[in-house]
Amino acid sequence: MSRRAVTREFYDALVAAFRASPGHFTAASRQACCEPRTAKRGWELGWVPRLQWARPIRDVLEDEKLAARAEQRRVEEEDRKAAQVERDKVRQDAVKALAQEGQMLAAARANVLAELASATQALPAMRKLIEHARDAMLDPTYKPTPAQSIKLFREFNLGIRYMVDATDRLIEAERRAKGEPTAVLGIVGADGEMSFEDAKQTIEHVTGLYELARERGLFGPGEAAPPPPAKPPGNGSVH
Repeated sequence: MSRRAVTREFYDALVAAFRASPGHFTAASRQACCEPRTAKRGWELGWVPRLQWARPIRDVLEDEKLAARAEQRRVEEEDRKAAQVERDKVRQDAVKALAQEGQMLAAARANVLAELASATQALPAMRKLIEHARDAMLDPTYKPTPAQSIKLFREFNLGIRYMVDATDRLIEAERRAKGEPTAVLGIVGADGEMSFEDAKQTIEHVTGLYELARERGLFGPGEAAPPPPAKPPGNGSVH
């Protein structure tokens, strides 16, 4: 094989050959169509200073490797910054959501307080109505039908349940906003709450009313009678 003239085209071809086979003179010479000693010369020494652009190819590949590493670091740094920007955005969104939730809680609290104030103002009148209803129901001549008893009992329980649920939801929301636990376990009621005997009598009374309503067919078509309440615990107070 005759010696190749070192042109820019030949030098670029030899660089490409060594990229595929770094340091392998025979393989690079075959690919670049030159003698192995020419390939070795290009790898180790290049053709400087006669040709300033024909640097040692191993130095060229090393510079490319360093440049590739620098580019990789730059890309990784950009990815890291982008991820940090995304984390900051998520945190800002969370802070904004908490602030909005706090505003909603404040508005809900104000509404509840307003309703409570209105209810408080209506208490004297409601007390008279309740006393009137109580007197009428305690009159020996007043004998409500089982259906009326069931209806009154249901409406009374629904009213109590609505008030308790609304209060619980408000308290739970405020605890969540403050980062406090929303449930407190293991709390025993204070003295003066319903005793075991009171609870037992209440359960028996309610069960009797449901059984009476079921026997007399007071539940309409498609309206299943509620299951009997669970039996109270064997001993101890109801907490």
